Amino acid sequence: MATNQRAAWIGGRVVPYWIYENWQAGPHKAVIHEAGCSFCNDGLGRSNGTADTRYGRWRGPYASRTLAWDAARRMPAEDRRECSRCADR
Repeated sequence: MATNQRAAWIGGRVVPYWIYENWQAGPHKAVIHEAGCSFCNDGLGRSNGTADTRYGRWRGPYASRTLAWDAARRMPAEDRRECSRCADR
């Protein structure tokens, strides 16, 4: 297991989805990512976990795309979507 797969492993299985919630850039949004997406990096993001959490945060992991969507719908985001880079790999 790679060291960046911190919470992406639960109970010996991969948990593949994360949500990036951002309230700073444009409308409040929730974007669903696969754990292996270069933007997600298993919930660490492009800054490897050092991003300023005043602007956004990673939520998850979620065991399925359906569970990630359920969680995104409960967030106060105006824009909910899947990452255009990793959604249909």
